[in-house]
Amino acid sequence: LQDPTETGDACPLKIYARKFLVNAMAQQIPLAEEDNTFTVTLKPNVDLTSDATAVTSTITISGLTNTLTSLTEIATMAVPGTFYPRFSSVSFDSTTGVMRALLSTGSCTNPPTMVLLANGASQNTCMKAGFTYGFSFRLKNPLVAQNPPNVQIGAVFASGTMPMTAVTAPSDPMKQVLRIIPATNIMKTYSIGQTNTIPGQKNAICVTLASWVGLEDNTEGVGNQFTTVTITGLGSQWKTSTQDQNLWHPDTSGDFGNLPLTSDTTIGAPQRNRDPATKIGTQAWSTVASGRADSRVRYSSEDGTVTFVMNNLVRETEYPFCFLMTNPDSVSTCKTVGLQVSSPGRQTSTYTMSAAAGDGCVGVVGDKSFPMTALRSATNVANAEPTLILDFSPNFGLTGGEVIELSGMSSYVPVGGDSSEDRDVQLFVSRNGRWDSTTFLSTGRWIVSTGAL
Repeated sequence: LQDPTETGDACPLKIYARKFLVNAMAQQIPLAEEDNTFTVTLKPNVDLTSDATAVTSTITISGLTNTLTSLTEIATMAVPGTFYPRFSSVSFDSTTGVMRALLSTGSCTNPPTMVLLANGASQNTCMKAGFTYGFSFRLKNPLVAQNPPNVQIGAVFASGTMPMTAVTAPSDPMKQVLRIIPATNIMKTYSIGQTNTIPGQKNAICVTLASWVGLEDNTEGVGNQFTTVTITGLGSQWKTSTQDQNLWHPDTSGDFGNLPLTSDTTIGAPQRNRDPATKIGTQAWSTVASGRADSRVRYSSEDGTVTFVMNNLVRETEYPFCFLMTNPDSVSTCKTVGLQVSSPGRQTSTYTMSAAAGDGCVGVVGDKSFPMTALRSATNVANAEPTLILDFSPNFGLTGGEVIELSGMSSYVPVGGDSSEDRDVQLFVSRNGRWDSTTFLSTGRWIVSTGAL
């Protein structure tokens, strides 16, 4: 028995109405005109049985309206993790949107095992109180988009009825029964982010795509036809010229800010056909890309777009990848990035891509700065000769010949020599905890008039 009690059950004469303790229902694909699988999960609080000499227990589902299914009899399938009831027949009326499933006659015992296959020998001839049962069935989605209808489930059995009650809807709106989106909206996931906001540096632009339906190449006619994807709105401010860019595989264990890029083939890199979970080969990337090598995207600095082709996308499978751009030298703001998908046999669809938050939003470039600075003194005693320790870390690279100035120290006087004249002072430099005698000159210039080094 599964979850047979709840708080208050011991209260004298507390009696529950006959009902399904669980009456959940969800769909797989919200796309108009597509074949859709619906999953039903039920837990009755009374036994539902069928007897040849009595009433046949019937489960009724209403509200399945506007489907394109013309069948009057439909098949059911097992649902992993639940017990599978055996139905003698399942009828469907497309005009009224009502489905009726009749439980088969037979003895009624507790289900013997959770390992239930989709065959008559392993199915249950009744639904015992307190056990969770599940089944699925297929219908063809409506022709046009619609909000989810009022889907209800009830039952009639030998000793009474369970009134029609609205199903428990899943939290994901796209999984709500018969919530339908236009047939052109074939993409399920289309997100984009970046890893670096430092001016003038390399920046990994990372994309994740998934489709509601399988997208296959079309070999009919003249030449192979693939799904063409265009990312728009990246802008032309990048210090990257029009060129093909290698694809890199993100480390899916981290977020955009912690994304390592590597050429190691066991982790990712510009290698063709890398599965996001196993890193093993798939057939996501096309081997023919307008004469270019596979596993590349084409960036155009003229219109700020990235174009590439894919083939044989498995439905509801996420394909993450990154490509490298060079940030501009000036401050830039978050871009609204679009996606355009053109697949053989389907209308071209457009989307606004889901952007990462904050600095992860594509296009954000900050000022050159020292995010970490700290000035410490070895002693605070007046007239002492302390060693001043400056800790700093830039968010950009500095090249030879550039000057760093530390100002606002007019109260300090260099040790030794004439304190009224500019002079060189000795520097001791460490980098990441180790002495560094090559990055900086061994001396810095003290400017008396401004108290600057």
